[in-house]
Amino acid sequence: MTMGIVAVRNVMLDTEEDRKKTRINPIFCFVAAYSTLMLRLTRFDFNDAMVRATLFVPLYTKFLTAVHRDCLSENPSPITRFFGSKLMTYLGGLAFPMFILHGPIGQIFYKK
Repeated sequence: MTMGIVAVRNVMLDTEEDRKKTRINPIFCFVAAYSTLMLRLTRFDFNDAMVRATLFVPLYTKFLTAVHRDCLSENPSPITRFFGSKLMTYLGGLAFPMFILHGPIGQIFYKK
C-alpha cells in the first residue's frame, strides 16, 4: 500500500515538462519486477529479503508510477485498462474486506 501512495504522490508532483515526456509502457516494469523474483531460483543463492528490497520494491514502485501516469493519458495501455476494468475493480473491492477479516476469524478458529 505504501508503494502505491509513493507512486501517486510522484505523479501528483509532475510538472508540465514531466507530463510532456514520452511515457513507458507499464508492462515492462511489471514483467521486470516479477522476473526479479525468479532470481531466487538461480544457483547464485539470492535470498528473498535481498531480492525484494533491492530489486522488486523499486521496480514495482516504478510500475505503479507508470500505471498512474498512464491512467492520465488519452490512450492508456492495455495493462492499465485491464487493471481498471470492472472485474478487477470488483475483485479489489473484495480483497480489502477479506484482508481485514482474516485475522480475527483466524484467531477464533486457531487451535493451540
